Amino acid sequence: MNRGWQTWGLVIGWGAYICWAALLFMLSSQPPKDIVGMTFPYADKVLHFVYFGIGGFLFLWALSCGSNMRAGSRILLATGVAVAIGFLDEWHQMYTPGRYGGDFYDFAADVAGGLVGITAAFLIYEWIKKRFTPTPDSATPSGD
Repeated sequence: MNRGWQTWGLVIGWGAYICWAALLFMLSSQPPKDIVGMTFPYADKVLHFVYFGIGGFLFLWALSCGSNMRAGSRILLATGVAVAIGFLDEWHQMYTPGRYGGDFYDFAADVAGGLVGITAAFLIYEWIKKRFTPTPDSATPSGD
């Protein structure tokens, strides 16, 4: 089996991540809106967690599919990006009319969600890589 799944993962991963980042900027540039059905306490923190979880997943997935970096380096880079974007998002909201911004708990939810997404992407990527990438032993004829 070839490594075509990595090419698709690379293209789709970076495309989806760019869309995710653009949507984040757009949403952070608007006053907050009530979301129907999200009336429980700390609903906004859950949204931050989930949204950044998706972003962390997409970033590490795309990076893993298109990079020869060691796993630890990829995880460290993805974590740094999640922290930086969470910080920049809160900073950006401080200058958006109608937004509070600078909320440490929103930032903490961003980072926690990003870390969960990064972990999920790492585990899934490694499982797929082991399952669908041929080993050197499987490429040699058995001689039978």
